[in-house]
Amino acid sequence: MNDETIKAPSGEMLRKIAQRKTTVSTDTVPKVINTDSTTIEVVISAGKILSKTSQFGHAAIIIDGIAYSMGPEGYSAIFSGAEYILKQQRFRDSAGFTLRLGRKEKLTIKQELQRRVSANKPYNMIDNSCSSNVAEVLGYGNIVAYYPRYLPGLVTPGDLFIALGRSKRLAKKTVYEKLN
Repeated sequence: MNDETIKAPSGEMLRKIAQRKTTVSTDTVPKVINTDSTTIEVVISAGKILSKTSQFGHAAIIIDGIAYSMGPEGYSAIFSGAEYILKQQRFRDSAGFTLRLGRKEKLTIKQELQRRVSANKPYNMIDNSCSSNVAEVLGYGNIVAYYPRYLPGLVTPGDLFIALGRSKRLAKKTVYEKLN
């Protein structure tokens, strides 16, 4: 038995029982920090009471200047990001969440959006809506875009707004006010 003792900061005397090495190798190698990052923007628009499908709002993703948006007419990728935002501003307020991510993550998200545009599955408010698509696609880039609650698959623009506003990936939030 070892009789070696040490004094704790509290003043208590402690007896050394054993000594173990828990790290099998030294940690002196510099860590690689990936600074090769880029951004995408998620635009979340306020709801419209008199709309059949927009009472809860709307969500879209802008990548490389193209807005990907799912609606009752299907998926579209025809607007430029600036045109899409202007179209939204003509009748409602919106918020843009600029998210930082790696180039591979961005490419994965873009490819998944393009796949969804090609597939053009029918709109369903529960599991194939604008906001559920945004949340799922961001998941391909390892971005948590909503906190599941209530029904599985049901994601509202409000859910996205809250989650992205708290995201560690958030680089900038832009308010796009309704034009008069």
